[in-house]
Amino acid sequence: MKSREEETIMKMGEKQMTKTVKSLGEYVQQGNLKNNNGITLISLVVTIIVLVILATVSITLLLGENGLITRVKDAEERYRIDELKERIEITIAEEQIDQLSGEQSQLEDYKSILDKIEDDDSCIQIEESLGYVIQEFTEKEQRILRNEYGLIAIEDTTKPYGSIEKKVEDGKVILTIYTVDDESDIDRILLPDGTEKKIEYDTEKILLRYNNNIDNLSNSYQNLKTHITKLQEQFKNVEVDCSVKDIREIEDINVVVDINFVWSSRNYSFINTCFESGKNIITNGNDSTSSYEIIKQSVYVGSKTVSYSKLIENEITKYWTLTSSRDYQSLITYKSGTEVWVKGEVDGVEYNGVGCLNGKNGNKWIDIHDGINTKMLRNAIYRVTGSRSATYEVTENGTYTFKVIDLGGNEAELSIVVNEL
Repeated sequence: MKSREEETIMKMGEKQMTKTVKSLGEYVQQGNLKNNNGITLISLVVTIIVLVILATVSITLLLGENGLITRVKDAEERYRIDELKERIEITIAEEQIDQLSGEQSQLEDYKSILDKIEDDDSCIQIEESLGYVIQEFTEKEQRILRNEYGLIAIEDTTKPYGSIEKKVEDGKVILTIYTVDDESDIDRILLPDGTEKKIEYDTEKILLRYNNNIDNLSNSYQNLKTHITKLQEQFKNVEVDCSVKDIREIEDINVVVDINFVWSSRNYSFINTCFESGKNIITNGNDSTSSYEIIKQSVYVGSKTVSYSKLIENEITKYWTLTSSRDYQSLITYKSGTEVWVKGEVDGVEYNGVGCLNGKNGNKWIDIHDGINTKMLRNAIYRVTGSRSATYEVTENGTYTFKVIDLGGNEAELSIVVNEL
């Protein structure tokens, strides 16, 4: 199939040739053509017809379905795809070495990507640049293709979203935009002055902990396994270790996710040490299922009863569970200094659902007591690490607009009014 540009060029060529023949015909009819210098009307017409045929053949050879331009484009696409396959093959060799040395490996994921491309390379296409067709790859494979090989997303129809926060500081306002995309990922953020921030991927280094005393056959354990699998699909650097106790063992970690359906003093002690040392923390309690998204700040309140008799407390939260069976969510409160992000209501009683505590090293502790799901957990990690964010400093009141662009080319504009100056 010809491209729109090729069809336009062919139509212009045909139009120009028709116009030339018509002009020559009019010239002849007006008697301007004289039989001199051996040139006859018949020979001129024959010459024109030959030129028209040659021009048509030339345009077809250049712009036809199997024309030169099409073959050049096909060759370029073939070269780009072969180059991608070679890069993946090199990665597979490196992963095999890592696997032999006992290091964590994603060997099977790279092999799967290569197999899919070799089976049907239409899953890789060139639009503005080399891209992958979303529907053809798993979420983990998509992350590898975009984060490690720089591919864009094809057939991504979902717009990115986000929120803007402002902070007044020393006579100026600092705007911070936090962004998320649910189908591919954020590519870049255009700031109000026209400059842009390109997103750098795989900067999150996550330690995932959980209460390893849960029954392996319980629903809680199955939910936990789902979270672990999903996190490992969404993020490259996820270490699962429930036994680590020494902060020196996790020096390169920048966020600790502690999914403990029942807290213990041992967990609290280690988590508190991590927070004091500058690590970002994400925790949750044993609450109802939630559709809360850290960016959109929506909340779902479910009905649940418990019968615990122990006071449980940590640095960011304080909540009670009683011996009597009841909706314990209405008893959740946060300690002083915690910014409550979401409040819920159970039978007319308001409770705290999500809160954030700022650390002295610029780190954050997000506690999610309204249940936890994989999208919310992903967004919380983006939020504490700032991996999908950008900052902008303003010194004048006004409306400031950011544009967020994802890897599929979808755009979203977010604006905020500054009137504090």
